[in-house]
Amino acid sequence: MKRLLAVLVVGIAAGCSSSGGDGAGSSGVDAPCGDLDTVVVDGTLGGKAIRETGKLSGYAFVNLGKPSKFDGSWAGGSMHLEWPTTLASGQTTDLQTGSLTLASTPDPRVFQRGTMVYDSPFQGTESTLKSSLTFDTGTVTVCIHRSK
Repeated sequence: MKRLLAVLVVGIAAGCSSSGGDGAGSSGVDAPCGDLDTVVVDGTLGGKAIRETGKLSGYAFVNLGKPSKFDGSWAGGSMHLEWPTTLASGQTTDLQTGSLTLASTPDPRVFQRGTMVYDSPFQGTESTLKSSLTFDTGTVTVCIHRSK
């Protein structure tokens, strides 16, 4: 039992290590980020440039289970994401499903495909979730940079 507990603790620590940085890095998800507790949505939808920022107001990140899930809300929008497995910090995954709602386009939009990366340094004071979402009318990136 002690050996199992030691393996579990080491596995959790390895899964929570940081890949660091605020840019795209090796993740390939290049999303501009704002200050702490801010959401930045950037891209094009329906032929119109989209650039929205808002203060983060709700955040639920369940990185365990099948599927794992994220739900976030901010002044001016909300986002729901699902992916197939537990992610290590800095690991990129393809999204299975999800939606994005913005003040400028109030109906929830279900994306056709998406990618995300979540970076949460072990015992860090902040985390960053970056996603790239492709819709039938364009592509947007969403960066949620939050304090813990």
